[in-house]
Amino acid sequence: VFLSRKGRPIHVRLSLARLDDEFNYVVIVTDISELVRLQEQLKKANAELAEKAIRDPLTGAFNRRKLFDVLEEGFMRIERGGSLSLVMADLDGFKEINDKYGHQVGDFLLRSVYRTFQNYVRDEDWIFRYGGDEFIILLPDTDKEAGKIVAERLRIALEKKEHYYRRGMEGGSPLALVVTASFGVSAAPGDAREPEKLIDRADRAMYRAKKEGGNRVCLYSGDLNDTPQS
Repeated sequence: VFLSRKGRPIHVRLSLARLDDEFNYVVIVTDISELVRLQEQLKKANAELAEKAIRDPLTGAFNRRKLFDVLEEGFMRIERGGSLSLVMADLDGFKEINDKYGHQVGDFLLRSVYRTFQNYVRDEDWIFRYGGDEFIILLPDTDKEAGKIVAERLRIALEKKEHYYRRGMEGGSPLALVVTASFGVSAAPGDAREPEKLIDRADRAMYRAKKEGGNRVCLYSGDLNDTPQS
């Protein structure tokens, strides 16, 4: 790389050719800056495509495809003595909000909930949009009791959060929305040794939280009736 008079980097390729005698050579300098620029653009575009392939286009959370990749890696670590908690969150009354205010407001709310969750997890934790108004949070190296603490933290944060939707050209004050969620927590290896079963256990616990009125955290318990415990 050379620098131009203005300090701009110039990428070059050097070629050496020997003349007829053994003492004289010709050095050919080729400016390949444009080629390098195009290669960098292609690399950036490929990286963006790879990122889009694992992200939910609406919220920006990781998607189901990435979820199972991360779970597979997590269960490999569990075989070496690690642990993993899975928190499933389902928004309470989301359908009613969607029906009352429309899908634009519902989409806004999903994005805002995701951003809220981001503020209360570690850098090494993962947040996925599992589908509809369901999110999954994976907590590496975390047992079920610690997972419950994280879920409770998320529950309280969401309960206290006001999501302000600006009505665009309509003017007036923004629409203030409050939404809660029901949380189910399962953990590996205690509750399951397969990704699908770990999700199922958390889903059962979340469903129990819904039945008990929502806005609460339930842990999965492996009794005969598959009844989660609060």
